[in-house]
Amino acid sequence: MADSSLDLLALNREILLNPRAAGTNELVALLELEKPGLEFLCPMARAIYWMETNRPDRIDANEVLGSLWLIDESEARGTGEFGDDFADVSEVVHHSIIAAFGGVEIDLGFESSATMVHYREFWPEYLRVVSAQIVEGRASTGQFCLIKQWFDCLDEDVTESRGSPSGYPTDSGEFIGTCRYTLTSINGLSVDAPTFSDTYHEQDWEGLSGNYPQRWDGEEENSSFCWLHYLSPEQAEQIGIAAKGKESLGPDQDYPAWVPKLLVADLGDQWIHSDQISESYGNGAVVIAPSIEAWIAVGCGAAWEPADDEGELNPDGSMSCDEFSETMGPVLKIEVKREMNDLPEQLQALLPYWLKLYDLR
Repeated sequence: MADSSLDLLALNREILLNPRAAGTNELVALLELEKPGLEFLCPMARAIYWMETNRPDRIDANEVLGSLWLIDESEARGTGEFGDDFADVSEVVHHSIIAAFGGVEIDLGFESSATMVHYREFWPEYLRVVSAQIVEGRASTGQFCLIKQWFDCLDEDVTESRGSPSGYPTDSGEFIGTCRYTLTSINGLSVDAPTFSDTYHEQDWEGLSGNYPQRWDGEEENSSFCWLHYLSPEQAEQIGIAAKGKESLGPDQDYPAWVPKLLVADLGDQWIHSDQISESYGNGAVVIAPSIEAWIAVGCGAAWEPADDEGELNPDGSMSCDEFSETMGPVLKIEVKREMNDLPEQLQALLPYWLKLYDLR
């Protein structure tokens, strides 16, 4: 190498920040004499130099696009009450329990959540990432359309990878987990119903009806609730399970007055145990909220992935070596939002080259 003390990080950053001047960079031209493959540049900086010196045939477009990432790490880092030393993530799950009452199928709909606190500050499994390589970008898409494509691919990737719930109450292993299960609908009708909380060491009910006595089977974790308590007479009639006049149960200490007398023997089956609820949660569907904000990783090594460390740097933040490391992390991080009115200047400068890469594939 012409100068063993050369800071390659600074050189790569210079090209990425001012790509139009890459073709007249005298230092790169001098170093190219010794290393014609430009191994001292990251894939993106190398591609920019080839474009600016009219040698696009030297570019491996797929490799370069594979080194560009859109990353949403909002769920993977410590942002909650436990501080930055722990990664705390949450998942929301829709699930249901199917009951039967008088020949009518009853769908008990739950909207529940689990919070998991990891003992490390970073939880790679909860990163949201997409590589530019899988985005079908074209020059005709325009800048903002390309950003939208990136976010759409990010959402699709997360939806496919998070199909099943991961959370459960525990205080050992990979995380400390707590769960809250809330009944929100009965056959599609909204109800004001209870929440069962399970922190592994403690279980508790909130919002149980005060109009009827509740059941406690020795301990709260084995307790249950009756969904009939949370239907109004009008809702019960709408579902088709309400009785009137002499056919109804009438004033009763344990159940609503609209309950049919003929079904008194079935009332014990309408109590839903907490273990049924947690089992239902495990079979539910994770609700994926779309990513709103993320950042683009630019200037990574070809073998770097978002879950990896960002590479070894000198104490002053520089990088001195003969070649740009294949596992080096991003030289630039550009923050973006799904609905942007103005693109960051760094992104505006680089986008024409990215669009050209899509054409070169």
